[in-house]
Amino acid sequence: ISFYSSDSISISTFAEGSDTRFKVNYYVDSVLELTGFLSLGDLSQEFMPDPNVINVIAVDGLGFLNDIPLTDFLSNTPEQENSILDYVLWCLSKTGLQLNIAIVYNIRGTSASLLNDDNDGLGHFFKYFYLDAKTWEDEIGTCINCYEVLSKILGESAVLFQENGEWRITRIDEMQLGYNMYAFRWDYEGTFISKTEETNEASIGVGEEYSWMNDD
Repeated sequence: ISFYSSDSISISTFAEGSDTRFKVNYYVDSVLELTGFLSLGDLSQEFMPDPNVINVIAVDGLGFLNDIPLTDFLSNTPEQENSILDYVLWCLSKTGLQLNIAIVYNIRGTSASLLNDDNDGLGHFFKYFYLDAKTWEDEIGTCINCYEVLSKILGESAVLFQENGEWRITRIDEMQLGYNMYAFRWDYEGTFISKTEETNEASIGVGEEYSWMNDD
């Protein structure tokens, strides 16, 4: 984000505070594409008389998780067994954002389908399977950082990103043309919202409204 400095606003305006001091909502038309915070470590401005261009960068907060050990919503170190979804939501809560999450990850345990009618999310891989909290143990009484937890859960099989104002986990093998994807949504506390059917297909064309180069 770039704007001009003035007598009242300069780079020093944004130089103090926590990583979550300045919140940013980025819209394209009326669609919320990104919500996050200004990265105070990525500010820049030429040291010349005003007006100068101030450059600031908005981030989704995932990078903050490198320095934050895994804890639950109450900042307690997890104990016993918890669902994969619990661990994911605990990690994402440390970004400072309270966003819904949509998960396209439709592999199941052989018995999970018997517990799920596809409208309550109980049989979803992330909700049905539990992991012992010691999976994430760093030292006795502490856990590894949240970024590492998410990386281990997703591995090479899925990606995590923000889209239209919500977190999204998508299994890579399900991102193929002609394949209907099922997205299960929970709120930031883990309350099930809905299941929706999606597709990767999109239509493109030629003509002035598409503004493609070399339309032929």
